[in-house]
Amino acid sequence: GNSSLSAIGSVNVLINTTIGLATGLATGVNILVSNAKGAKNPAKVKRTIESAVIIGFILGLIIVAIFEPLADQLLIWTNVDPLVSADAKSYFQIYLIAAPFIMTLNFVSGILRGYGDTRSPLVILTSAGILNVGLNFLFVIPFQLGVKGVAIATSISNAAACIASFIYLCKSKNCYVNYSIKETKIYKSETLEMLKLGSLAALQAVLFNISNIIIAASVNSFGAAVTAGSTAASTIDNYVYTGMNAFSVGSMAIVSQNYGAQNQARC
Repeated sequence: GNSSLSAIGSVNVLINTTIGLATGLATGVNILVSNAKGAKNPAKVKRTIESAVIIGFILGLIIVAIFEPLADQLLIWTNVDPLVSADAKSYFQIYLIAAPFIMTLNFVSGILRGYGDTRSPLVILTSAGILNVGLNFLFVIPFQLGVKGVAIATSISNAAACIASFIYLCKSKNCYVNYSIKETKIYKSETLEMLKLGSLAALQAVLFNISNIIIAASVNSFGAAVTAGSTAASTIDNYVYTGMNAFSVGSMAIVSQNYGAQNQARC
């Protein structure tokens, strides 16, 4: 119904901000791994991977610590209809629980894509998407959990994708630098470099979503029905954006690898 769809749609722009932070910061990992691969520097690749896995999870925890206490205030700023605000808050807070997994997932996917392996993240995320749909039906229809059920399904599927990606990184024969969780630690130089590279992309995503928050506040002021309609339309918009962004991620990895190899002509 309109109220449930509106509750989810009301906080989508806030969720997109957290996703933007994750994907933006993961850009730094992608570039650094690609560059080190092109430069044939496996030691730097290994240090980057080890740092990225830990830093990704820590940044996810920081996002939870920042956004969870602000949930009520954020809903006020976005003009969420009081009739759906309770469901909207529940959805947002449950979703945030998965933030450490979402951030780590993006960092691990950035590592794989930096090496040119785009197939593995695709397979893992497709499987997680199917799991998400199945859990949605399970939690919403038999268990009657409504909006909370949708949030729980999304959080579980993100966590599952993160764990699957991490296992693949550790166990796969394509694990290019023999990554081992037992040897994992944070390296200052690589950490600062990946955060420097990723922070501007993350800032760009945040600024973009600030404008969307302002627009969402205007849309939400018209009530649940209008918010629900906007949510349905934005779902289609997200497909368009993802299609365009895919080429940007691909070109980034290719240019970074060739830059690392000092092949200016291919760049």
